[in-house]
Amino acid sequence: GLQGAVMVGFIGGLLSASSYTDNTLRYIAIKQTLEWKIDPDPTKREKITMEEFLSKVTDLCAKIDNRDLRISTKIDKDDLNSLRQSCNVPLDSRIIALIDITTIGCCEKSLVLTSEGLHWNNGDTVGFCQWRDLANLDVKSGDSKYTVMLGDDELNTAGSSMDQPDVLLLLSTLQYYSYFL
Repeated sequence: GLQGAVMVGFIGGLLSASSYTDNTLRYIAIKQTLEWKIDPDPTKREKITMEEFLSKVTDLCAKIDNRDLRISTKIDKDDLNSLRQSCNVPLDSRIIALIDITTIGCCEKSLVLTSEGLHWNNGDTVGFCQWRDLANLDVKSGDSKYTVMLGDDELNTAGSSMDQPDVLLLLSTLQYYSYFL
């Protein structure tokens, strides 16, 4: 609906911004706006189905223009196999998109969006969060301008053209959607 279109417009503006500071300020403003719109009482929230949620995730990722965020149709077979192995993605999980956080584009360190949730490999830890649990995952900036915290795991985005504020905004938007599951 209109709310989704407005959000995609906000996100498009953020992801096309040129400076780290501009992105960070936009991220903070949008995150606060999204959190303000969520009723603290889960029984009063309008629910969406998992299929609707996955459609929103797919649409959102398709609209983001960044060389290190690739939707499934733009991931070659070798990279898909590498992703499944390095991020522990089961064969029956549909890969929606990936954010490659390596400097050489080999996808060994990645954040992968699947039909079941988020899978990641940061080089030290392989992690997973189901979509329904994403609303409760502590997602925030890390100690440097390149790091994103997913609970206790740290993703370093220094090797990616999708920088910390962009990754944070994407994850915050996904968190926002997950509140309605």
